[in-house]
Order: sequence, then C-alpha cells, then structure tokens
Amino acid sequence: MPYRSKLVVVLALCATAWTGSARSAWDELLSLPSWQGRMMNDMWGVNETVVAVGRDGIILRWDGAEWQHMGSEFTEPFVDVWGASLDDLYAMGNYEIRHWDGSSWTTIISGVALGDLWGSGPDDLYVVGTNGLAKRWDGSQWHDIHAPTSAELYACWGVGPDDFYAAGTDATVIHWDGSVWSHVDKPTGWHPYYVGLVWAASADDMVLAADRETYHKHNGTWTKVAVSHAPTQVRGSSANDIYLVGQGGFIMHWDGTTWAEIDSGTDAHLTAVWPDPAGFAYITGQGSILLRVENGAAVIVSESATAEKLTHVWSTGPDDIAAVSPVSDNAARIYHWDGLAWTMSVLEAGPVNALWGAGPNALFAICGDDAVFVWDGETWSDAACPANRKLRCLWGFSRMDLYAVACNEPRLSLPELHHWNGSTWSTIEIPTLGFPDVVFQSMWGAGPKDLWLAGTDRVQRWDGTTWSFAGRMTPVNKRFISGDGAGSVFLLDRMAGAYNGPATVLQWAEGDWQVINSTTYGVAFRGLVPLGLDNLVVGGGFRTLIHWDGSVWQSWNHQIPQDIVNLCPSGSRSMIAITEGNLYCWDGTIDPRPTLALSLSSARVQPGEAFWVRATLDNPTAYVLPQTRTYFALEVGGVYYFWPSWKQWHSGETPDAQLVSYSPGQTESYPVPSFIWPSTAESMSGLHFYSVALNYIQTAFVTNLAETDWGYGP
Repeated sequence: MPYRSKLVVVLALCATAWTGSARSAWDELLSLPSWQGRMMNDMWGVNETVVAVGRDGIILRWDGAEWQHMGSEFTEPFVDVWGASLDDLYAMGNYEIRHWDGSSWTTIISGVALGDLWGSGPDDLYVVGTNGLAKRWDGSQWHDIHAPTSAELYACWGVGPDDFYAAGTDATVIHWDGSVWSHVDKPTGWHPYYVGLVWAASADDMVLAADRETYHKHNGTWTKVAVSHAPTQVRGSSANDIYLVGQGGFIMHWDGTTWAEIDSGTDAHLTAVWPDPAGFAYITGQGSILLRVENGAAVIVSESATAEKLTHVWSTGPDDIAAVSPVSDNAARIYHWDGLAWTMSVLEAGPVNALWGAGPNALFAICGDDAVFVWDGETWSDAACPANRKLRCLWGFSRMDLYAVACNEPRLSLPELHHWNGSTWSTIEIPTLGFPDVVFQSMWGAGPKDLWLAGTDRVQRWDGTTWSFAGRMTPVNKRFISGDGAGSVFLLDRMAGAYNGPATVLQWAEGDWQVINSTTYGVAFRGLVPLGLDNLVVGGGFRTLIHWDGSVWQSWNHQIPQDIVNLCPSGSRSMIAITEGNLYCWDGTIDPRPTLALSLSSARVQPGEAFWVRATLDNPTAYVLPQTRTYFALEVGGVYYFWPSWKQWHSGETPDAQLVSYSPGQTESYPVPSFIWPSTAESMSGLHFYSVALNYIQTAFVTNLAETDWGYGP
C-alpha cells in the first residue's frame, strides 16, 4: 500500500504554549487555519481589493495576490457585507451587524432576524429582515422606515441615498424614495412565492430572481433570462454590466446588449460577485475560491480549498499529544505536541480511522479498511496487519502489545482480534454466540488480561485466554467504551440524546450495566473521559461538557467556543478536547462559577430577612433551545445557591426544572416571589445573580439581564 511520511516543524499552529500555573483551565494548543475551505457568502470591493464574508465568522481580504484573514473573533456565519471604504465595513450575520472602523469591530444591531443590507455611503446603511423589517442607520442610531408589508424581506439593493429596493416573500418588491414606500411593477403574471434576489441601476433597469425564474428589466421592458442554474447572487456596476452567479460554476453576464454564459473553469458553488466599474469582476464561493472575470473570460486566481479539520486525538500525557487532520481521501496530517512545539508528519495510506499511542515514538493508526501503520519518531511504516476485513478500533498497552478489531463484514464469518507483539501478528476469533451481525465499534483495556469490546448490542471481555459477555443491551449505534484502569468502566451511546431522549451513559457495577441518564436532550455525545471512581466527563455538540460526580450531572463552564468533536484523557488528571479546527488541553482545575448576569451591589440582607427581586430580560442575545432547564444562581461568600428561574426557593429545597424559551428581541418582566434567607447563613453584602443552564448546553445565555427593583419583606 503506498504511503509517504514527512516531518516538519509547525510553529504557527501553536496558539499557546504551556506555562505551568499561569495556564487557564483550558488552553488552546493547536489552531488550524480557520478560513481555508470555508463557503463564502458575500463580497464587496474597491478596485483590486475585495472583502468576503462566510461561514464560521470568516472575513477575508484579497489584496490582489492572496487572501488575508482579517482576524475576526466571531464564530457565527456572516451572510452579507458592504462598505463605504476598506476602513468602514459592515458584516451582517443572521441576527447581528458588525462595523469595522479600520482597527476593531463593534456590534451595531443584534437580536433581530435579518435578511440583507446595502449602503449608499458613509453613515448611510439600510437593512431588511423578518416581518417587513426595514431600518436605516445614520452612523449613530437606527431609524425605522416601516415597510408596508409583513413579508420576510430577503434581498435589497439601492441606487442612491433615497432610492432603495427590497424584495421577499409573497412576490414582494417595494421601493423607498426617502419619504414613502411604493410597490414595484413586476413582470406580467409573475407571482413567485418569494423574490430572493434584487439589483437595480434605475427604475427602468433592474433584475429580479426567484429560484431559476430570472427577469431583467432593460429600458423599462421586462424579459425572462434563460439561465442554466438558479442564481445565488446578482450584481452590476452599471445597467450595461451585470453578473449572475450560482451553483455548478455558473456565471452569466449582461454587456448592455445580450446575456452570455461564461465558462468559469470550475464546478464549485459560486455565491457572490463584485463587478468593478473598470470592467472586471471578482467572484467567490465554495472553498474560498476566487475568480477574476474580464473581457468575457474567467481566471481562477485562488483555488477552491478543502477545510482542514481535526478528527482523532490521542495523548499519553501533557508532553505527548497527537491529532489527525485529513487533507484528502488518501492522506492525513498527523500533528504531535512534545510539550514545547508542534511537529507534523504526512501519512499517505488512506483515511485514518483510529489512533492509539504508547508514547511519542510509538503511534499506531488504522488507515483505510485493513492497514495498520506505526510511527517510530521518524517515519511511518506499514505493520502488515493480516486483516482481510474492515478494521474498526485500536487499543494497546505498549509498543509490543497492540490489539486491532476486524469486523465480520460482509458478516459471513466471526469478527477477529488481531494482536501485535512488536514483530508479528496473531489472530483470535471473537465468538458472537449465534449473532454474526454484531459490529464492534470501540475498544478499551485496563491491562493485557482485561480487554473490553463494545458492539452494536453487547460488550465482550477478553482475559488473555477466554471471552466472556458483559451484559446485553438494546441494539444502538456508536457505542464508546472507556475506563480509568482502577475498576471504573463506562459505556456511552454517542447518538442517544441527539434525538428526543436523554443522552445515555452506562456504568459497569456489580456484574451489570447501570444506566446513568444525563437529562441532556438534543446533543450527540462524541467523547467520554473517566477521571476516577464516580468521576466522569462527557462532551459533544452544542459545546456540551458535563460532569458526573456519582450522584448528579452538572454543566462545566469552559472556554471552548465550538462543538466538541472528541475527548481523550491525557495522563491521570488531564484531558484533551478537539473541535473541528482547534485542540484544547484541560489542566485538571475546575471553575464552577456561572456567568454573572445581574449584580445588586446596594443590597444588604441579614440572616433571617426576606427579600425580593424584580428583573427584566431585555433583548436576550443568545438562543435557548426547547427543553432547556434554566436556573438563577445566588452567590454568597463564594458559594452558589441555585433555584428554578422565576420561582420561589427555600433553603434545602431541590430545584425542579422549569422549561422556558426566549425569542430574539423579547422583553419581559418577571416578578420573583420572596426568598427567605436562612437564619443560619452568613450575612450577604450584595446580591449577585447568575443565569445558567444546568445539565445542558450553555453555561450562560441570558446576557442582557437588567436590574429594575428589589426590596425587603414578602
């Protein structure tokens, strides 16, 4: 099997070096290039310099030679961009608009469902959105201009400061002249469900599009444009220079006389175009591709890229961490951290499907379906595993004691356990007791004579001589098994919780599996790290990181801004978490504090006194999914007391969950009944309220909680 190994030092990828006690709870150790391969959604430009925005908060600037990442700290997708100059830019997400002044970004609107934006010059910006939203920004504040419709406005464009068009659902196309709105005459008989694109040079020269139905008004007359693909954007520099772009590399141009399709040289999805009055245009889209079009010919100036992301991680300790990043169907980069710097090797032997290591000079990887490769600190080599079926998981105890499981696909024979002793392989059949369709998906071992395999409906143990069964579960997918080596073994159903039920963790105790339902709904778990007896951490989607202490689950505060792709232990008291493009190390410390939402610094409550609080939620800025369990917390002397939000709480009570749901832009006032502070407690100097979500996704999401009133008594 062909392969290649290459070792280079990678310095730019080391985001933060470890500095002992100065480290935070989670350190970012590796950050892959975050913009490469991302889908770009819109662009704006001046001459040969263009700015593009896209998924994951990406903002790129093309300087005529290459893309430069503008270093946006945002993670939400941007869908539109407009600027008065390169130092006066506006980037719009689905619910917010950020302004760039040449040195920093500020938010000028948030919590509102937005559709599109356009500007006529400095300090003059229009935005449209849901329920007929139409606003105008003068550089310091927003003004409602009250569109005469309740339609969802998806698109807008303007000709001048008081010459503005908006379009959306129910075939809505409207015009603002600076004083009043009017409806625009559309092609006769044309009434699509929505108008998704609009561009205009004047009232007599404009383009409207709804899916593949595209109409062009030239010199006051509407004609239908025969397009081969549904346009995703229309832009022009004048009435005689208009572009349509779309899927499959679709480019079409109007030169003042005819529409003509241009060969783009790519089948990438093209999403945005910026024509320059000088007669050329830039086009971007899938994979950050960039094309330059001039005189009817398109040239790709920056190829479409595939986003680099992390898929697997392994660590034996803080000075030995390995992570996998696929770069093609046949190759992957393997990053290694030695405590001081990152190095990188390239393994060309098919996709890497599993990773395990015994140290920096003994790293094993399953490549493709049936190969095991080993890294000796300098090169990768094929260990020549004799498997003739798909290998699924690896585990080992040293460089000379490795196990690989081959599944019985196409299910005509028993699955096999292959053992490597450092020089040769031996094969052990795995009995399935009449159930040949079992597929083992995870393996963990406490020692050479205590190996555990988790399959679709069972767990089996190998003691070095014989197999035994450790319970039988309902058939599920994506079982993941792990333990702490000191008697604790846990089993995770990675997909439970991604649907309607709670995510499920099982603990092996007294010869059987005990179910520990996490009460976390809607989350696909992707990693499990036992830290000791009754001490377990589970992570997954929606930034979820929860901890089991033997009796209750609690959400952990953490600084990881993206969904967790995988978790693995790193030594006895540390662990590694990876997102798609970042690797983080936890140093073993826990910060249990929720995020401050409201501080009543003037409050003084003595033991035995009753108090009440009335608070207002003013335009909550983060989403809350259904079934979120929301609580307020009260901090006294470093101790946090929790009770259900907007419900009375008494000392010693167990809070009951209350389901609440907030909408963007919602403002409500909730009276809070009296709280009796126990007479045995210490005096309070200030009431500090925290908004948290226990046993769920976010550690804090209500950020605009404002004090309205508080007082003593019932």
